Amino acid sequence: HDNIRSAGGGALSQWANSVIDFSSQFTSTNWSAAQATGAPDTPNYGDSFTAWAPLETDGPPNPEYLLLGYAVPVFANGVVVRETLSNGFVTQIDLLDVNDVLHTVFTGPDTSPSDVAFNFTVTFATTPYLVKGVKVYVDPTHVVDDWEEIDAVGLLGPLPVFTNTG
Repeated sequence: HDNIRSAGGGALSQWANSVIDFSSQFTSTNWSAAQATGAPDTPNYGDSFTAWAPLETDGPPNPEYLLLGYAVPVFANGVVVRETLSNGFVTQIDLLDVNDVLHTVFTGPDTSPSDVAFNFTVTFATTPYLVKGVKVYVDPTHVVDDWEEIDAVGLLGPLPVFTNTG
């Protein structure tokens, strides 16, 4: 899969491949929720149509959010949010398990540096449940009169082990 790559230590790193839900989006094409799927494609910091942006600069709603899906459910141990405008806006991250239950794994503060495209990475103990989605909550008033933009969201977790019992 182009969407999945092997990370060091036998971990699986995959970028979102679907949009499950979102609070708002600037348009249905440029700056849409779908722009946050796939590998990062916004190399530089700044306003870019290749990243998701909410409809309004300062909400409502507050918080804004993206809920993204992944091709391979994993026992997760980290999330990477690629922030490309108005960094430091992530207030909460929830994991969506295969039974459609949300589990909170992060609540601020987001200490991402400003003025540089940055992979905000949150790590946690490996989940005892399989994760199929990530919900990222965004403070739309983090930078007043400007958008907070997300280029991509990665899910980290050990490779699943398949055994042949036949």
